[in-house]
Amino acid sequence: MFSRDVNGDKWSLVAADGSQRVEAIPNIPGRGTHIRFSPDGKLVAYSSGESRPEIIVASYQSFAAKRQVSNDGGVRLFWLKNELLFQGTDGTVMSTVVRLAGGTIEASVPKPLLKLQTQSAGSGSFTFWPTSDGQRFLVLERDPVVAHTTVVLNWAGELKQ
Repeated sequence: MFSRDVNGDKWSLVAADGSQRVEAIPNIPGRGTHIRFSPDGKLVAYSSGESRPEIIVASYQSFAAKRQVSNDGGVRLFWLKNELLFQGTDGTVMSTVVRLAGGTIEASVPKPLLKLQTQSAGSGSFTFWPTSDGQRFLVLERDPVVAHTTVVLNWAGELKQ
C-alpha cells in the first residue's frame, strides 16, 4: 500500500491482489501528514499536523479505533512489522509496538532509539530511513558549515575532457 497527500487530498494505492486503484482515504482529520499503512494494511499511522504534531494510529478503513501513540510530538514515521518508528519533535527516533486487539489499538510506551543531530531536512522530507529489520538506519545530516548548494550542469561533458 502507498499513500500520498496531493493538494490536501489523501490517496492510497492498493495492490494486495495485483490490481491497482487510487481512492481517497477518508476520515483523516485536519492536516494529517506522513500517512503510512501498517504492513498488514489494517492500521494507518499519521502525524496530526497540528501546531505540535502527534503520531496517531487508526484502524483502516473505518477509523473507528484511534489512538495517539506519541507522548511529546512526532513526525516522519515508518512501520516495521508491528513496530512503529517516528521522529520526535526534538529529533529523537522513537519506537512503539502497536497492535489491533479486539477492535482496540494497543501501543507500548515509546522508547528512544537514537538522537539525530538535525531535526529537519526540509519541508516534507525525511531525515532517517530504517532497514527492513530495523537494526540500522540511514541518517541524513546537514553540515552546518556548508551554507550553499552547488549544481553542476553538463557534468557528463566535463568528464570527457
